[in-house]
Amino acid sequence: MRKKILILSIVLSFIAVLAIIISNSLYLRHLYSLIKIEPNYLTNIPQLYSSFTDYMRDKVDSHLQLLGCEPKEYYYDNHTFCFICYNIHPCFGYAWVRRETGVRKKNPSGVPYIVGAEEFDTKFADFCWDGLASEFNCQKINEDSLGCGKVEFVATSKGRTFKCDDIKLVLKEGVATKDFAEDFCKLKKEELERATEYPFFCGRYQIRFIESREIVILQK
Repeated sequence: MRKKILILSIVLSFIAVLAIIISNSLYLRHLYSLIKIEPNYLTNIPQLYSSFTDYMRDKVDSHLQLLGCEPKEYYYDNHTFCFICYNIHPCFGYAWVRRETGVRKKNPSGVPYIVGAEEFDTKFADFCWDGLASEFNCQKINEDSLGCGKVEFVATSKGRTFKCDDIKLVLKEGVATKDFAEDFCKLKKEELERATEYPFFCGRYQIRFIESREIVILQK
């Protein structure tokens, strides 16, 4: 009898200790989620740029210009660096590559994104689509989309972060793919090649369509 009581006491003590451990673990996890860890802000922008490949430099500059941003600070987040531009943080992923000289440089990797956005608007679509939203004179329809005549920009990101692969360019119902291709090529002052074949080409651009009528534009 005493042996059974002892075993039961040990089991109950183990369960109590396990419950305390789990409870403390959940509390610490919750506490950690509430603590905002400030990144290490850096100010030497020329030093950052000196680590870029030419392609990385051109890509970063073109994106920042579309936001009207001349950053003074930046920070790292793993293999991403983010600039401070007013109340938003445009971020770029990178991977190290070795040049012919043997020097390691940062080259683009992944898709850019913006942190701290209050709402989706034209400048964010421009950031991800090389200024196309402004070129098409897009207007805000609702919190998630912009109307641009025959097409729409639709943001599928939720929260205050907009990833560029979550900002879709979609052909409106009833619009022919060729009609968009003609408009796009005219906008880019390029001649539409092989207008009866798919995909469409004009200059350095290639225009493709996915089943959902999502538009993909590639550059040579």
